[in-house]
Amino acid sequence: MRSAGFRENVVKAIESFRRGDVVADHYPVVGYIEPTTNCNLRCPSCPTGLRAPIRERAFIPLDGFRRLMDVWGDYMHILYMYNKGEPLLHPDFPEMVRMAASREIVVHASSNLNVRMTDETADEIVSGGLALLKIGIDGITQETYGRYRRGGNLELALANVGKLAAAKRKLGAKTPLLKVFFHIFEHNEHEMERAEAFLLEHGVDAVTFTPALLPHDAEAGINPPRINRQFDVKTNYDRCIPPDAETAGCSWLWFAMVHNPNGSVSPCCSVAHEKHDFGRMDAEPDVIAAFNTQRYRAARSLARRSPDVNYRSSMGLVGKAVDDNAGIICEHCPAPFIINNFRPENLFPGILKQLEAVTRHG
Repeated sequence: MRSAGFRENVVKAIESFRRGDVVADHYPVVGYIEPTTNCNLRCPSCPTGLRAPIRERAFIPLDGFRRLMDVWGDYMHILYMYNKGEPLLHPDFPEMVRMAASREIVVHASSNLNVRMTDETADEIVSGGLALLKIGIDGITQETYGRYRRGGNLELALANVGKLAAAKRKLGAKTPLLKVFFHIFEHNEHEMERAEAFLLEHGVDAVTFTPALLPHDAEAGINPPRINRQFDVKTNYDRCIPPDAETAGCSWLWFAMVHNPNGSVSPCCSVAHEKHDFGRMDAEPDVIAAFNTQRYRAARSLARRSPDVNYRSSMGLVGKAVDDNAGIICEHCPAPFIINNFRPENLFPGILKQLEAVTRHG
């Protein structure tokens, strides 16, 4: 049962979002704390995989993670322990999961599972309280899998799935949910029909197929799917924000904050280049101050965002603000399709209903 302070902070966040406050007087309730910006694969559409020199490669110190939990954890509802790196490369990953989960935080991670995992490590990950492990597997043969997951070993990834599934059985654990996210390209569409049964047989709990929101490189053999519709940024933006809407109302700016392993803070998971971060945690007196830097306040005051979006492999999602190095990145939002990710009706339906009941009878 979360504390009264946690609940009060959630109410503050919801009310601040509804008012469109430029200054937020609450803690972000969603945390992205990236264990590391390093990765062991070289996926051709990923800035990290391409080793693009746009963000410092670092590991968050265990003591640094502990300090974040001490000052932020009591107000955090959900923690995503991933963004642009491979979290299982961090030697203290199981301990960090345990720290967060012990505070009743819902913890998610995402991995390519191309690490040397012992049975003991699998036990630690399962027993630590991880709720969801997203697994990137985009093929059921090494030839297909390796077209995008450059340097990856399908056999190793599947062996680690088996170790985690075995640990769940041994410990009688229902979590983490082992869920494969299969990105669809031209080169792997032919394996989709057999992929779900194949992956379930190897121990995963669920499989999701999703058109890849990635640039395509014909020379590298990465082409858009032919049968499955490719994700369309502009169409999705118009669905998220109708043309006659007065504001974009990005939920990230009131509910979430991304903490990078070197201490810099990003407004959302789609800020590829460090120069567009919103500040540094260690430069501010507390978490709320870091959530209210000049760039945060400027972003919350924006009335509209432009869907002028493109994708460069070396930069990730980019827009004019990145190309021109002018203003803040939110002025030309690089990821309009995620602005509704953390709306209160999705995060806190129970608390929201209670607030609406109070309003009706107040």
